[in-house]
Amino acid sequence: MAWVSPTGFNDPSGDWINEARAYDDKTTTWAEDEPCGGNWLELTLSSPISCDKIRAWTRDYYWDLLEVEIEVYYSDAWHNIFTGFLAVNQFVEKSIGSTEIVSKGRIKEPGGSWCAYVAEFDFNEVEAPPPARRIFITHQ
Repeated sequence: MAWVSPTGFNDPSGDWINEARAYDDKTTTWAEDEPCGGNWLELTLSSPISCDKIRAWTRDYYWDLLEVEIEVYYSDAWHNIFTGFLAVNQFVEKSIGSTEIVSKGRIKEPGGSWCAYVAEFDFNEVEAPPPARRIFITHQ
């Protein structure tokens, strides 16, 4: 098990600033949805990994919680793994519910009325089990 940082991003709305700060391994810097509007920030991996959960460190200047929606991409589709409030200024883990081959994740503030501040977003890479050994028995 190891936390893996994204290697790139996609900002479909063009409304995020400092996108790479969401994975620079510094909780003191962040990506920001500006102007606030509930837009997705996609965080990509250079190669898909076997993953069972993500962790995020969000920030907010006024509240102890930030409402977010988090999805991960596997099996050729986006899958929602969390919609609700995250505690800010600390890592919060969210399970996928199974181990999947994940190539990217995305996060937004779903209401569109507050800004999202994402300081870190990481994927948990699960070590793949060793391949099954096959034993062949021949009869003489």
